[in-house]
Amino acid sequence: MVEINESNAAAYALERGWFPPHASLDVEWLAGGVSNIVLRISRPGHGFDIVLKQARERLRVQADWRSRLDRVWREVLAIHTIARIAPSGTVPDILDEDRDNFAFAMTAASREHAVFKQELLAGSLADGLLARLGAFLGGIHACTRDPGVLPAELHDREVFDELRLDPYYRWTAARRPAWRSALEDLIADTLAHPVCLTLADFSPKNILLFDDSFLVIDFETAHLGDPAFDLGFFLTHLVLKSLHVPPLRPALLAGADEFWSTYADAGGGREAIADVEARAMRHLAACLIARVDGKSPVDYLSSDEQQTVRAIAGPLLLEPVDRWSAFVAAWQSAFRGADGRG
Repeated sequence: MVEINESNAAAYALERGWFPPHASLDVEWLAGGVSNIVLRISRPGHGFDIVLKQARERLRVQADWRSRLDRVWREVLAIHTIARIAPSGTVPDILDEDRDNFAFAMTAASREHAVFKQELLAGSLADGLLARLGAFLGGIHACTRDPGVLPAELHDREVFDELRLDPYYRWTAARRPAWRSALEDLIADTLAHPVCLTLADFSPKNILLFDDSFLVIDFETAHLGDPAFDLGFFLTHLVLKSLHVPPLRPALLAGADEFWSTYADAGGGREAIADVEARAMRHLAACLIARVDGKSPVDYLSSDEQQTVRAIAGPLLLEPVDRWSAFVAAWQSAFRGADGRG
């Protein structure tokens, strides 16, 4: 495999025929992920940019963390699948696949986009955005409950295990014996629910905002799995931002309620997804702990905030609630006791 980087990406793009021969190209490193090389390649003055993504076996984190290279083809299949379901323009278009070098090209987001994660950290939340994201995720889950609609490759959960179950739950269980049994039970329960297309990386860092639209990226962990993981994983980021950015807490928790409402509507109503919601609350508690003590801790929490997460999420992992409203009540109660803020 030829490793593509900033120094050889322009020549590679010309060789692949993405631009006219001898075109002058700019190459820009795109930050944000830890598992791939992602480059934006553009021809100045022509308004046509391409994003090149190539897998790397070893992830860029402190711990030794590896995953198979062919996960990029799961991502390509997932994008094709989601594009048939989701609103137009909410996922990239695939432009080219280089099987020999585990790389593919896709359309680029507008340069004027904002990253949802950074908007939240800055204390900004657009009205109605979380409701639209709930409908997006709920639509994907609802439309893929028939396993026959998914390519066989997406039935394989090895990459999900390599990039989520192992570094999040097993790693944390090994470091925190008090939570080991609960985490091991959750792993087994997750694998026992192959329900629909589960993205396993639906996160604010992978949601790009521009005008009144959004673009969702990064699908290499997509698989036939438990939708509860997606819900717990995504809500983890909202809950952590509500801790780190206290002024945003009321709007963020209210927006999360809207997210749940539109998600449930896509799945047939709140009662129809009651079992998924209950499992999601276990994943929420587990992911909160994993984003502090797992292989890939979030990059913005202080040590005091990390300890707050452990103190609140730990009991909720050992004695789970089964509704989002109950989780919020426990979360806010802990804050009222700690700092007087609801």
